[in-house]
Amino acid sequence: MPELSRRRKTDTLFPSILLFALLLSFGVIGQPVQPAITLRLDVPGHAVSPKLYGLMTEEINFSYEGGLYGELIRNRSFKNSPTAPDNWSLVEEGGGKGNISLDRQDPVNETLPVSLRLEAESAGTRTGIANEGYWGIPVRPKTSYSLSFYARAKSAIALTVSWIARISRITRSGSSSGTQWPLCDAMT
Repeated sequence: MPELSRRRKTDTLFPSILLFALLLSFGVIGQPVQPAITLRLDVPGHAVSPKLYGLMTEEINFSYEGGLYGELIRNRSFKNSPTAPDNWSLVEEGGGKGNISLDRQDPVNETLPVSLRLEAESAGTRTGIANEGYWGIPVRPKTSYSLSFYARAKSAIALTVSWIARISRITRSGSSSGTQWPLCDAMT
């Protein structure tokens, strides 16, 4: 029996001594090690692909769209969701009735393969679409805004673009018809 207990002590003692020696050799025990960074600017580093250029940044809280990049319309190309028109809503006023959906049937072009389809069942005072922007759309005094979009309809219709704020309404009108996608412009 004593021989068995002696073997257990040496079996656990040897790994402990080995661990202590390793920690001592790496400087974990003893003098504190000061961290150091050495830059060798005279030695070439790894090859970098010529296809990589520009800056790497991380977009946090929409700092690009609606921030550094002065985009006011959120999800303008309807690509945020494959099933729903995120950030777009249906406007129905004064008896207006309609619905909106994503449409991939007849795209504007290869770059814009998805469009927003508005089907107005009854016009009422207003039937249309609205975009929430990035926590609203900031309309500033003495500032010009331009808007361009593609629109088409089965028959001639009048289009009205409105910036609606709590204190004012700015409206521009135009029209669209036919099977083509004419570019519509509005300036405020």
